[in-house]
Amino acid sequence: MKYSNFKLRSINLDGVSFDVFFNVNNPGMLAVTVAEQDYNVYINDTFISRIISTDDQEIRANGTSPISFLINVKLSDLLKAGINNIK
Repeated sequence: MKYSNFKLRSINLDGVSFDVFFNVNNPGMLAVTVAEQDYNVYINDTFISRIISTDDQEIRANGTSPISFLINVKLSDLLKAGINNIK
């Protein structure tokens, strides 16, 4: 999985909402449908958010497919992680 792009949806006093896009390479001969994904998001080794996606994501056979994740982060969680120290 390789990072591809980032799209800001909203930013306000409560937090930030954005999409992150990745390209997934599948060298195999069979296409794959990923039915559910569950990830933890960290900044500076501090847990920020959990992403759970139940949207089906199709991974093509013998090629690269785009996948995306919606991330919602509370401002209080960013401050707790030391947003001023992000490298």
